Amino acid sequence: MRTIIFLGLFMFGFSAGYAQQINEEFDKTPLKDVLTLFEKKYGITLAYDPELIKDVSISAQLENVTIDEALSTILEYSQLSFKKVKNNYYTIQPSSKEWAFTIKMVDEKGEGIPYGKVRILGTYLGAYAGEDGTLKFAYKSDKPPVLEFSSIGFIDQTIPADQIQNNSNISMKTEVLEFETVVVEYLTEGISTSEDVSSISVLPKKIAAVPGTTEPDVFQLVQNIPGINSASSTVSEIQIRGGTSDQNHLLWDGIPIYHPGHFNGMISSVNPNIIEKAVLHRDVYDPYFGGKASGLIELNSMDYIPEKIEAGAGINLIQGDAYLKTNLGKKVGLLLSGRRSYMDLWTSPTYQRYADRVYQETEIENTGTYSDEPDFEGLEVAEYEVSNKFVYYDLNGKLIFKPNDKNLITLSSLLTRNSLSYSTLAIDDDEVNSNEIISSSTGLGLNYKKIWNKKVHSTFLAAFTQYSYRFLNELGHNPDSLVLEESLEKNNDLDHYELKWNTVFRPNLKHKISAGLQLLYNNVNYTLATNNEEEQAVTETGSNDGFTTSLNLNYQFKTNRFLSKVGLRSSHYAPDSDFYFEPRIYTQYKLTDWLTAKAAFGLQNQFISQVDQFEEASLGLSNRIWVMAGGESEEDDIPVVKSNIISTGLSLQTKGWYIDVDAYYKQLTDIVNFSSNPELSSGLLRGDATAQGIDFLIKKRWKNFRSWISYSIGRVTYHFEDFDSEPFTAPFNQTHTFKWVNTLRWRQFEFSSSFKIASGKPYTPIANVIKTEAEDPDEVEEEELWKIVHGKMNSKTLPLFHQLDLTVFYSFPKNPDKGWKGKIGISCFNIYNQKNVLSRFYDLEVDLEDADNPMIETYAIDKYYLSITPNAVIRFEF
Repeated sequence: MRTIIFLGLFMFGFSAGYAQQINEEFDKTPLKDVLTLFEKKYGITLAYDPELIKDVSISAQLENVTIDEALSTILEYSQLSFKKVKNNYYTIQPSSKEWAFTIKMVDEKGEGIPYGKVRILGTYLGAYAGEDGTLKFAYKSDKPPVLEFSSIGFIDQTIPADQIQNNSNISMKTEVLEFETVVVEYLTEGISTSEDVSSISVLPKKIAAVPGTTEPDVFQLVQNIPGINSASSTVSEIQIRGGTSDQNHLLWDGIPIYHPGHFNGMISSVNPNIIEKAVLHRDVYDPYFGGKASGLIELNSMDYIPEKIEAGAGINLIQGDAYLKTNLGKKVGLLLSGRRSYMDLWTSPTYQRYADRVYQETEIENTGTYSDEPDFEGLEVAEYEVSNKFVYYDLNGKLIFKPNDKNLITLSSLLTRNSLSYSTLAIDDDEVNSNEIISSSTGLGLNYKKIWNKKVHSTFLAAFTQYSYRFLNELGHNPDSLVLEESLEKNNDLDHYELKWNTVFRPNLKHKISAGLQLLYNNVNYTLATNNEEEQAVTETGSNDGFTTSLNLNYQFKTNRFLSKVGLRSSHYAPDSDFYFEPRIYTQYKLTDWLTAKAAFGLQNQFISQVDQFEEASLGLSNRIWVMAGGESEEDDIPVVKSNIISTGLSLQTKGWYIDVDAYYKQLTDIVNFSSNPELSSGLLRGDATAQGIDFLIKKRWKNFRSWISYSIGRVTYHFEDFDSEPFTAPFNQTHTFKWVNTLRWRQFEFSSSFKIASGKPYTPIANVIKTEAEDPDEVEEEELWKIVHGKMNSKTLPLFHQLDLTVFYSFPKNPDKGWKGKIGISCFNIYNQKNVLSRFYDLEVDLEDADNPMIETYAIDKYYLSITPNAVIRFEF
């Protein structure tokens, strides 16, 4: 009951606790106050000299320990010790053992390292070396302290004091790949920025619970970052500062991901339990990466050789997963993981909620009033018998070979597959709507990292991805012998072959130069076939392939306050025999120790992109397909998508606060959509997009509690001249987005909550219903002459979106004797079951039985986001 009460208080920003013997937490608390608390609360007597403890502060977390263990913990780094005189009576005195050394820090050549430092681990006490690397220190402790030796450009070392001999040398190894950086917590533990605030690093294993989900899903997690949103609340349709999901560069161990979602995008297709690190770029990024017009998300698995077998497994109400990390000797490591849904074996309540969201067929009857603001309240007009079979799985593997400290070779692989068979039968009129979807991805990536010397290292990548997609939608009557009324078929195949080389030269701490070459071959095919008994069948096909050769060059200059990156990517695109240049600039300056100004500019080109149909959006299931720029003729040529990106902002960090403000402008040209308009012989709509906005973030940290608020205001507009002469709002636009996220660690519990409120998505209103003229009245039923006339494209906005998500985890107390650890958790999307409207379209029903009083009725087809969706998980790691 106490946990439930605490959970309720937490959701409103409060915290509560109670004491047990002995459970206490101290953060820089004066030792005198700690000892006074012990005496009053636990009935003991402590004798000590007040002068001895007057300048001592304590930081410690005590969980279910005895009084002796508690005293030992709080005095561990105070140079004090305790003695038990008799039952419940203790004395505090200086530690009797002194650890004193004169030692020298040296490099691999035996030369002294000037101004290095040593620190007593767990304290702020330490000493600096002199110019010749010699340092002296003395410390009193009954236990041997652990010493941490560090210096810029060298790998930190930790050595217990009882393993160090006086007048000895401490040999430091040179850190070649990365120089020491200052890491700043961005949102919560595990989400940070370095001195280069242009990127955000995510360490999933260090993150507490992710609101609303039972997994540390990176694609779900990044949606809590300002400027990143999913208007459909899926992981496969993430918009980064106004760009569409296909314009994001998604990589797993260097392998491009063309389909990041299972279950129509409700679940990530990459197992989050094997991701060691993710790096996110919302704007301009290194010219080493190219081929996409918007953001970048890099996912990386382990690059080390495990010392022992590591394994984990878990199951929630949707899927089960397992992974294994082990060594095959001192130089070879292996990673294996797999996940599979089990909805074909048992339909869980969680799956049913997801199914209602993905397959919904809700029609709300209107009153027949054709105004700009019709009344959408009414009755469901159809009942359905539903049949569906859905299975997904993903497999990942990685082989790591590290022959020595200067060479690392990894071979990564992935396989994902989704298979859906879904149909509905309308009981009142035997209308059948069936869908068949099969999608799969296969990928391989060979990475080689070579350290040539202290200043130069290189990377080589060979990657392959094959993506396949099949979609068939059929609508008809009579389930026994289907009379087909209309159908839509989409087929899509994509092959990606890539070789990539890059070398980095760091002559010193201020300068870094990188250069590389990429050779890429793509082959993309698609077929789009529509058939309607009322209209002529339309079939669109496309096939293109070719090489892209790219050179990249980047220069970085860094001082204590100033950082600048200037780069260029140049590509030759064989299908149109043209050159494309992408200059990119990023710069930041520390105005003060706590305030940083930043700005960026860049051009990016995209040669493969996804397209959809504005008219077919009502089909509901995500069925966008990939196309490749270029074509056999000018008429059906698909252009290269180009983006111009400008951003500027300020970042402030001080005393647990982090405040960030960014303004951006993104211009996208030559984006493409399909159209069934018979006047367009190519079947293609070409247009432009403009995204502009401002992102705000305010975060505060209190001990184990983090809370942050983000607000984004922006607008994305499209302009397709052949579709609408005037610009219109993009279908995923949400002008205002406000998010409030909280995370808390309390004993064995982890809590996280996320409240989101946002503008509704745009929709196209109904303007009128008219009766058209038939060329041959004998061949057309009169009911078919009535048509809906729509108003301006996306000129109206759906109701306000708001939703609260929650996750709670409980970790079993650690027991080193058992050799395993585990946790259980519960999560809930949309905890108060808000009925948020996802999309709105129209249909028409005509009843002419009474010729004097014809019934003409319109139906608004509203589809909804997830209703209240609970989930539960249990995980074990060995």
